Amino acid sequence: MSDVREVMTTLQAADYLQISKQKLEIDRHKGRGVVFTKIGRLIRYRKSDIDAYLAGNVRKNTIEAQS
Repeated sequence: MSDVREVMTTLQAADYLQISKQKLEIDRHKGRGVVFTKIGRLIRYRKSDIDAYLAGNVRKNTIEAQS
């Protein structure tokens, strides 16, 4: 993503995370994953929240990911 903004749509956030839009939507619906903001009916993700989520999910091995 060449034009990374502080506030992103679901599609932009998925692109930034290199995951599908559907995966991001499913995680949001299930209450897991990156926190988001609702502006009326619009869903938005802040880059700072995405970066914090990534930093908080660093693992040394795959066993850690299961806990």
